[in-house]
Amino acid sequence: MTAATGPRPGGRRGTAVGGRRPDPVPDDVFLDELVFYELEPAAIDEYRRSEGHTTEKVSWPADARLRRIWTVFEFPETSRVAFVVAVWSVLMTLLSIILFCVETLPAYHADPSPRRPESRCTDPSANPRAER
Repeated sequence: MTAATGPRPGGRRGTAVGGRRPDPVPDDVFLDELVFYELEPAAIDEYRRSEGHTTEKVSWPADARLRRIWTVFEFPETSRVAFVVAVWSVLMTLLSIILFCVETLPAYHADPSPRRPESRCTDPSANPRAER
């Protein structure tokens, strides 16, 4: 593997060499290999930052019910219910966008009466829509 070297004199393991993760190797497998080869924590943290991993700590709710609700909405990979909620959310968002676009089409306006063009007359008494 290009990201680690063998043991060094003094018993310490190697650190990450300037290489990147090969494309066919999944990110989680590569990260497990970095940990397995006992690379320095700074090298592993550098790799995590370069791959876009967040380092912030998540503060979980103390109540077990709230924690379960949070995981359902925040992490769709945790259960089948969470996955269904995530898919439902995406579908509702797409439906909302489509309906927003469709309602701008003249054929789907709620008011079927034709729009009258504004009068070009400058006399306010001749145009009942003019502001007074």
